[in-house]
Amino acid sequence: MLRVVEKKSYRFIIITLGLFIGLSSFATAGRIKVSDKIANKLFVQGEYGEAIYMYRLLHFDDQEKTFYSYRLGICHFEIGGQNDAAIVHLAESVIGIGTSTSTSPPEALYFYALALHKDRLYRKSIASLLKYKKFVQEDADMVTSQ
Repeated sequence: MLRVVEKKSYRFIIITLGLFIGLSSFATAGRIKVSDKIANKLFVQGEYGEAIYMYRLLHFDDQEKTFYSYRLGICHFEIGGQNDAAIVHLAESVIGIGTSTSTSPPEALYFYALALHKDRLYRKSIASLLKYKKFVQEDADMVTSQ
């Protein structure tokens, strides 16, 4: 009887390891297919729930890219009922905006202001709008000078 139990536990271990290896390779294969193009296409089509999933994976792989935080924030804002998540991501996206370290567009400040306003954080919202206005004014000045 002892040998039967040992054989069953070996089988269990082998099957469990096989499943674990198979599932981990499947998960890795699925993540390889995540690309900017797919995420951006979903975003443009208004498929924000699916875009969130894609941008989370992209953001996880590249923590330095504030653009993914920007898009995550907009997705959460547009879905509705997820303003807290929108504020978190948009706040992350506006850090260092206008510098070489930031990959977010100046519009991130505008959407951050909208999310803050929605939560009645008016002073922070106005501050973000004033920063955005500065970027818009600089762009307008550059266009008129050319």
